Amino acid sequence: MESISLFILSLTISTLITAFIIKVSQKHNILETVRDDRWHKTPTPKLGGVAIFAGIFFCLYYYSFGNYELSALFMAIIMIFCLGVYDDIHGVNPQVKFISQVAIALFLVAVDVKLRYFNLDILNILLSVFWVIGISNAFNLLDNIDGLSGTIALVSSFSLSVFFLFTGQDGLMIVSLILAGSISGFLFFNFKNAKIFMGDSGSLMIGLFISVLGIFYTNHSEATVINLLIPVLLVAIPIFDTTFVTVARSIRGISIMQGGRDHISHRLIYLGFSDTKAVVVLGVLSIFFTAVAIVTYFIGNNIFLFFVILGAFLLLYQFAIFLCDREVEVKEYAENKVKPLIVGGNVKRKKIIEIFTDIILISFSLYLANVIRFSWTLDPHIQFEFLNSLTWIIVIKLTVFYSMGIYTKVWEYVDKEGIILLIKSISLSALLMIGGITMTINFVNYSRSVIIIDWFLLLIFMIGSRVLLRTIRKFIIDIMLRQNRTFIVSNRFDEKTFSQLEKKNKNYRFLGIISEDDNYHNIGVVENIEHLLKSHYVESLFVDSMGITAKTKEIINHLANNNRLKVVYFE
Repeated sequence: MESISLFILSLTISTLITAFIIKVSQKHNILETVRDDRWHKTPTPKLGGVAIFAGIFFCLYYYSFGNYELSALFMAIIMIFCLGVYDDIHGVNPQVKFISQVAIALFLVAVDVKLRYFNLDILNILLSVFWVIGISNAFNLLDNIDGLSGTIALVSSFSLSVFFLFTGQDGLMIVSLILAGSISGFLFFNFKNAKIFMGDSGSLMIGLFISVLGIFYTNHSEATVINLLIPVLLVAIPIFDTTFVTVARSIRGISIMQGGRDHISHRLIYLGFSDTKAVVVLGVLSIFFTAVAIVTYFIGNNIFLFFVILGAFLLLYQFAIFLCDREVEVKEYAENKVKPLIVGGNVKRKKIIEIFTDIILISFSLYLANVIRFSWTLDPHIQFEFLNSLTWIIVIKLTVFYSMGIYTKVWEYVDKEGIILLIKSISLSALLMIGGITMTINFVNYSRSVIIIDWFLLLIFMIGSRVLLRTIRKFIIDIMLRQNRTFIVSNRFDEKTFSQLEKKNKNYRFLGIISEDDNYHNIGVVENIEHLLKSHYVESLFVDSMGITAKTKEIINHLANNNRLKVVYFE
């Protein structure tokens, strides 16, 4: 009952104070202004972190009294909250902000709130500082469209409370629910067309809170690989987004600390998802990783854990490739003369990932075949046979797959002929597998059942993975094509005009404005229009007949005649 009471109390406090802050911010003009590198379209209050802090403060102050670890967490939250509030109101130099975060992380280490992965304490200290700063900034970077950072934080905090319940840490479960309640109260006002943003005071504080809860979980649980990796799985989406943006900006020579419209959420929206659907997709992915964490916790098999986690993060990598296939910042790429991302838009790289994925599937299939044939916990002799034969089996099967032509096409183009080819290749590789086993170990002592089960499982895994990927891609593209996706071509970057066109033409999905002038667009310039149309699956244009040159009209008419492009003129 105490957990439910504190959850409701933090939710109520956060809700009431959020509503109060909205009124005060609007009255005193404490607003986040509209900027080119931000997503919002109207000036919006940005001190939602104050309300989240209030919900946490009153509940955690009561609950942490007399508890050394929670008191340390409480003090760290106050420090990073103050840093965030000052940044939201006055602005803080990125270097000063980073140094302040390092100081807060070192404070936690000094009061013995740190990870204990290694025997060498200096490594624990460095990893703890990296973890706290990394997760704090990951949630800060994730706060890039309405409701996203709060939604992912809510999933993470609820998930942590579940794992604290599993491990009998009732006190920390309640602390996680206090955080969840406070975030929930704020989220009522933060979804699409948000009335308030959480600001750095909210996102940095939430990130630090969750990172420290992750430390508490690992330190209070049995020291197993599974328990050490569970906190990572629970914050997989913030880590993924930060990594994605870091790689993308590093390649383009842009600072990771500056704002931008190149996050995974933005790319989903460029693909045709609404803001709300983009949040839902990433929220579901976060729940998926929570499910992976729960499965690995209860199974408790380290080899199986390795395959599951590797497969889950490979799924994220495939997701990144899919997002990178859509070049949403053509002008920046053209100016820098670099490819949009090292992971995207290149068939050879896709084939490398496909081969790497097949290695995982081959290994996992053989391991699972042994588990089905013998027992969940393989005895040392069976493990030795599995490991001793694995390298030969991978080499044989990949050689067969390559020689049979499996890798001549990438996954999204798989068809009936491709499936038949997979069946032939997997069957032939199973026969040759017997020869490989004979070369490495005595085939007489090797289970025939394992070979048959492995053949069947690999058939299911490889066909299933290819069909699933093609189905998902086709499903997404079909959704995009059904939306009457369109651009506005105009030299007037006018939100009022944009909104009026959206209201009058509700059957169209307006993706943004293309202009002749670099200063009046939010999606690209006319010189790149043909590429923009293809990369965004656009089949129509709304053209400002009074606001563009005759040359641009000529380009549009040429595209319309040659690409079945529907053009609607407006004044």
